[in-house]
Amino acid sequence: GYFESDKEFDYIKQLTKQIERDLGRNAEQRALGNMPMDIDIVIWNDAILKPDDLKQTYVHDAIRSLELSLNQTILQ
Repeated sequence: GYFESDKEFDYIKQLTKQIERDLGRNAEQRALGNMPMDIDIVIWNDAILKPDDLKQTYVHDAIRSLELSLNQTILQ
């Protein structure tokens, strides 16, 4: 997904972690490879935070879909 916010990165990161926990993600589930929700911040203010994630086809597909919906380029 895509959103804009005036909040700081650390606040948004903590918020996404809380959402994951609220939806059932915990260390036990992760150890089993079962993650009911996984929220990753891949790009923040034009900085690529998770370059390895950008190598994944599903991430490229999601970004391309966002670019089409927003009518703007996200990745150069």
